[in-house]
Amino acid sequence: MTCVYKWIIPALCFLLLLFVSPAGALAAAAEAVATGATAAEATAAEATAAGAAATADAVAAAEEGTGLSFSAGIGEVNDGVDFIGLLDNLILMGKYKHVSSVTFLRPRPTASSWTQPPTAYEEKAEAILWRVMGEEEEDGALTLLSEYVIDSRRFHSTDRWLDYNYLKSEIRAWLNGPFLQNAFSAVEYRALLETNVVQKMWDPEKNDWVSGSFTALWGRANPSEHTTVFPKIARHDKVYLPWREYASTVFHWDAGNLSSEAYRISGEAAQVRLRNQMTETDTGNDIRALSRSPMPESSNHILPASDTVYSDGNYTVSSYGIRPIIKLDPARVLYAEKQEEHFCFTLLDEEIALLPIAANGKAVAPGDRLSLLDKKNLIIETLAPGRQTLAYKVVRDKDGAREIVAHGAGAADKVTIPLLKQGDYALYIWAQNDEAPVAGGSYPLFCRLSIYTEPLKRSKPETGTASITQSMGAALLGRKDDRS
Repeated sequence: MTCVYKWIIPALCFLLLLFVSPAGALAAAAEAVATGATAAEATAAEATAAGAAATADAVAAAEEGTGLSFSAGIGEVNDGVDFIGLLDNLILMGKYKHVSSVTFLRPRPTASSWTQPPTAYEEKAEAILWRVMGEEEEDGALTLLSEYVIDSRRFHSTDRWLDYNYLKSEIRAWLNGPFLQNAFSAVEYRALLETNVVQKMWDPEKNDWVSGSFTALWGRANPSEHTTVFPKIARHDKVYLPWREYASTVFHWDAGNLSSEAYRISGEAAQVRLRNQMTETDTGNDIRALSRSPMPESSNHILPASDTVYSDGNYTVSSYGIRPIIKLDPARVLYAEKQEEHFCFTLLDEEIALLPIAANGKAVAPGDRLSLLDKKNLIIETLAPGRQTLAYKVVRDKDGAREIVAHGAGAADKVTIPLLKQGDYALYIWAQNDEAPVAGGSYPLFCRLSIYTEPLKRSKPETGTASITQSMGAALLGRKDDRS
């Protein structure tokens, strides 16, 4: 009987701890070994404990959200930039003459006019406002979605209304051709990353994603003319469209076409609006959003933003708005500054050169360590005047993260760094071109900066105090002599 209890009690303890917590499960595994369980039983206990811990880790990761996998370190261009703080915020990048009006026409002018063209644009190109959506599958990029409709275009300009191929579409060619080349400056263009864009097809008859050939619902009478193979991958794109769930108004911003809640476009960002960051130009009632998703129930398989259908006969004749998506390389972000309701970037620009500089009159080389009294300013000067502004940022560790504690720009040949508290910092200095909406900066010169406090001077002892000390010493010596 004693032998039976010897095994039952540890087993019950193990099960109890297993249900309480993963940590308890690990403890139970150790307890099983300590109480004399067999090797097989101990191994089983360890495996169960590991499984419980893994499940807990997975739940914790899901609750935490997607987050960002990239972070900058000391000496890197983007050291100190708060990318977490940018999530779901707005930034300015690129310029475009936003569409300002779309007119709903009846009847349609021609059989190929599946959508109506825009009827007016802004008078001049305005900065494009983007919403920072996050990172996709830890790809090291920051995904940005246009906050407003920038233009109104069709998927195809011909009557190939059953051609579902996004790879060969006119809209993809336009996004990665004229739009990409004209809307972004050279420094912005170099900061945009290429990605592979997946186009998948949902078969409503099978209630599943298509893996292989799919024949258009309207074209089954002549399958050879209306069959497309899915999924398709558009490779090396810098600009792309969102995708939409079949027969719904749910948008997703990921390039991989994954059915994940983390990539859903929700709230106000899902609305279709004709507006830039300066002026609201239209209510957007007659414009819908275009996606890369093949939609057999829609003309040109383009994506309505709502279930409302404006039609003339059997054809949809509403316009379709473009809300592009881009991916930004975080390694090229020198600085992000909050201005009113949006952020502005300073991006790395290799075409700008930083001239040799001096700190408080002494030449500075990359990697140098500068020491400065906490009551003195640090004056940075170029040894020769340049055309760009001289800029800097000061970064330090705070609660396990990197934080920019000072930033500024001065003249072309001089900038003064304000007083800093005692401690160790990383100092970055670069030449900057202040073009709007995105400034360009040279590769920064990095050096370490130590701020110290001047030690207190020792005061001389007063004469009276010294005499008293000497007298006490003599008295003690006299007592010692008496004892001897």
